[in-house]
Amino acid sequence: MMKSNFEKIRVKMNRELEKADAHIDAEYYCFHHPSATRKEYRGNCDCRKPKPGLLLRAAKDFDLNLRESFMVGDSLVDVEAGKAVGCATFLIGPIRCEVCKLMEEKSARPDVVLSSFLEVARAIEERVT
Repeated sequence: MMKSNFEKIRVKMNRELEKADAHIDAEYYCFHHPSATRKEYRGNCDCRKPKPGLLLRAAKDFDLNLRESFMVGDSLVDVEAGKAVGCATFLIGPIRCEVCKLMEEKSARPDVVLSSFLEVARAIEERVT
């Protein structure tokens, strides 16, 4: 059930990107969780954020310099994974007091906090041009 829901979301996302003449070169995801109810998903692997396994795999697949790359996400585990490999980190969404406290506790302060992917795209464009 989980993979079929994920697949529906993935297909819709790619369809919407195509409408905007955009595409994703590759997708990396992890279904593992230490307390998953389904045995085949139970585990604490290197690809589960905040561990950087998926970022390291993408870097290898595309010959990326992660220190010149950007990690964009909507949670602190995204920031932690990006920081672990030296990426500039962008957190999307509103910052609430609870989130600020967690950022300090986990040493996961993003480099930039913005409210939308469009703002992130503009910020990245400014940095690379």
